[in-house]
Amino acid sequence: MIRGLAFSPAALVAQGQDVALWDEGLRQQMYLGDEAFVDRMQALAAPPRKAARDTPRTHRMPARRLAHWLDLCANREEALYRAHTEGGLTMTALAAELGLSVSRVSRLIAKAEAASAGQP
Repeated sequence: MIRGLAFSPAALVAQGQDVALWDEGLRQQMYLGDEAFVDRMQALAAPPRKAARDTPRTHRMPARRLAHWLDLCANREEALYRAHTEGGLTMTALAAELGLSVSRVSRLIAKAEAASAGQP
């Protein structure tokens, strides 16, 4: 017996040899306990869910890079416009990806917006 322990570790291990731990004691591949314990632990571990209306539409959509919009659109200006308005990409991110200034990207988007509205 180890000094200070009220039990022998070897005796404790010997007592548990016939316990069907993996068949009966393990719950959900990570919890040892009864059903109520598993339910409590899973409730504590689950992240709180936000209602869809609380999350902006652009955050719910999968992120698409500018390359997606360039493949989809007829020209660069339209791709920039749609990436910004539909894809939620910022003008700063678009400018960095193209190696242009934010001011230039803004003008290209404005040009595409005017063209889509039928303005010269």
